[in-house]
Formats: sequence, structure tokens, C-alpha cells
Amino acid sequence: MQKTSVDTLGASVDTDDFPILITTMPATAGQHKIAFGGFAVLVVVVVIVMLADIQIARVDAFVPVIQTVMCIAALLTAAFLFAQYAVQPQRALLALASGFVFSGLFAFLQTLAFPGAYGPGVLIGDESSSSGWLFLFWHATFSLAVIVYALLKDAGEAANRSRRSTRVTIGVTIAWAIATTAALTWGATESAAYLPSFDIRVTIQTSFAMDVAAALTLLSSTAIVLLFIRRRTILDQWLIVTLFAWLPNLVAASLHTVVRFTLGWYMGRVYALLAGSSLLFVLLTETLRLYTRLR
Repeated sequence: MQKTSVDTLGASVDTDDFPILITTMPATAGQHKIAFGGFAVLVVVVVIVMLADIQIARVDAFVPVIQTVMCIAALLTAAFLFAQYAVQPQRALLALASGFVFSGLFAFLQTLAFPGAYGPGVLIGDESSSSGWLFLFWHATFSLAVIVYALLKDAGEAANRSRRSTRVTIGVTIAWAIATTAALTWGATESAAYLPSFDIRVTIQTSFAMDVAAALTLLSSTAIVLLFIRRRTILDQWLIVTLFAWLPNLVAASLHTVVRFTLGWYMGRVYALLAGSSLLFVLLTETLRLYTRLR
């Protein structure tokens, strides 16, 4: 390919080195510093979450509001990744996008089974186990999707597909993710009476919940280690931050019985929302920068 350049506001941009996909752009030194700052804040949050067992006012609307925002952020991120796949089909991006679809759907569905979220009782399932199982499916499917992404992202890709074939693949993937979510949700709600319980009362969790949190911590840590070893791009770096966002909650839940509506419980979920949405903000920001450079 002939080497060309475009002049933008007096600056020359070499198109041979100009990235087309945000998800394949290497992380800069400045972005590394920002991510490191996020990790530093995480350490402080971990300490607060572990120590802040101060019981404060119970706000039932907190869970549906904050997790609905998480749902929207995750689905927008999935849409962004599917768009990137449409430009340059990569199976790793497809796996990761489906993980965000799972995350967004389960984030909202879990609120329907959360006791007191929309009024007395729950809208689906029962009050002692359905919410916990949906939480398990939420974080397990996302971590597994990230692991698949980390293993596939450096693999060689097949020949370029047609635009129609790419759209069909995206449609099938979305349909599969929705169907799988529906099946798991049905199992967590219709079979609730036969499943181990997560909650003793609305604010107290069982020892089984601690074991599940430990397993989710291990699964999430595995995804983080794989990403760290194979990290190359902005996407890899901020995926690590996203996974780290939930670790304070999972670690705290695996070490001692979590009491809901405490200061640490509220702060952990607020931090998870902010850090978990950071990938979406970064991708949107880098897209604007790319379009500015192209213009």
C-alpha cells in the first residue's frame, strides 16, 4: 500500500500508523497513568469496604436505580463492540460483546428478584435465593466472556466476511445471549425452592453466599491475570479496571457475612458503577479523538 499522509490543522498524520479500530489502539503512557490512578483509588475503596460496617438508612430504590444505569452502560458498550466487529470481524470482540450483553441483562433482571427493590417482596423468584443466583450468573458469564476474549484476541482470523454475513453473525450472537439469559433466569426463579439459599434475611447472607463469592473472586482474578499477561491495547487495560471494580464487593463477601445497606455496601456498588462504566467513557472519548484526527 502506498504511504500517504493527510494534513490536519498543520500537522501531518501518517496513515500507515493511523489506527482504524479503537479496540486495537495501543495504550499510551498517559493512559497507563490514569489506569494506575484508578487502581490506587481501588486500594482505598477496598479498605473502606472491608471496614465500613456502619449500618445506615435502608434505601430500597438504590439497587434498581444503580443497576439500571449499569445495564444501560453495559449494553451501550456491547453495541460499541459489535460496531467494531462489523468493521473488522474478530471472534474475540464477538465474545467480549456478548459478555457485556449478559452483564447488562443480568444487572437489570437481578433487581426484579431483589427483596424490596420495587415494593414488598420480589417481582420474580423468591426472596432467599433468586437474587443471589442471578448475581452469580451475572458475574460468572461476564468473567468467562473476558477469559474467552483474552485467549482469542491474538489468534489469527479467517478471511474477511461479507457485510451481510457479519450482520447475521452479530444477530445470531445477540439472540443466543438473550436466549441463554432467559434460560438461566427461568432456572433461578422457577427452581428457586430447590436451590441453595443465599439470604437468611433481607440484610444477612448465608455461608453458601460466601463460598459463591470466593468462586467468583477466583474466576474474576483469573480473567485479570490473563488480560494482564496478554494486554496490548486500550481495551485490554480498561477491561482490567472494569474487572477490578467488583473485586472489593466479592472479596468482602467471601471473607465475612455481608450486611446489606451498610456504608461499605453502598460505597462498593457506587465504585463498581463508576469504574465499571469507565470502559464505555474511554471508548467514546477515543472515538471522538480519532474522528477529530481524521477530520
